[in-house]
Amino acid sequence: MKLQKRIYYLKKVSGEFVQHGENPVSSQIEYLQRDLEMLSGTLPKMENAPDCKPTSVPGFEFPLTEQEEIERLEAEVRNDPYVRCQYVNYLINKKPALMNLIQFLPLVFSDEALIAYNYHGSHASGKSKHSMKAYTIFSECFLEAFEGEGLDMDTLTKQLVMAIKQSRNRMRQRTFRAKKTLQRISSDKGSE
Repeated sequence: MKLQKRIYYLKKVSGEFVQHGENPVSSQIEYLQRDLEMLSGTLPKMENAPDCKPTSVPGFEFPLTEQEEIERLEAEVRNDPYVRCQYVNYLINKKPALMNLIQFLPLVFSDEALIAYNYHGSHASGKSKHSMKAYTIFSECFLEAFEGEGLDMDTLTKQLVMAIKQSRNRMRQRTFRAKKTLQRISSDKGSE
């Protein structure tokens, strides 16, 4: 995954050099792509692991509803390749083909569970959030699961940012509706 990110970055940078008539990074990209192809061919595929179940991740019930569950899933995915495989396969099998990540994220993580996260880790109010880009379950696993659908790092970033914005909007709407309901109930009681 780190090689893929490095190749992606170098390709992005190489475009700037091409505009100026030189491209010193193209040879680096070729070497990294060869290394990636060689490694991909020699490493065993996690999808073929015997204990890897595609439709569930034992010990987790989706959508995850609490921050602690997200942290526990992240720790499990980082420490156990089989759990990672199960999670990636769960993502692959759970997401309908025509659904984007903005629509899919609430099927995996509830709005309440995501309240402490955003993509970059910073917040306009000065409160720090957990950076989703630093979490394997949000970045590497989503890329691994959906690269066959053409998902790249730029698209993932944009969709996660939009998904978090929509999550916050849904929470604001629920709060607004709850306040309106309370006001209506209290005004109904006051008129009796």
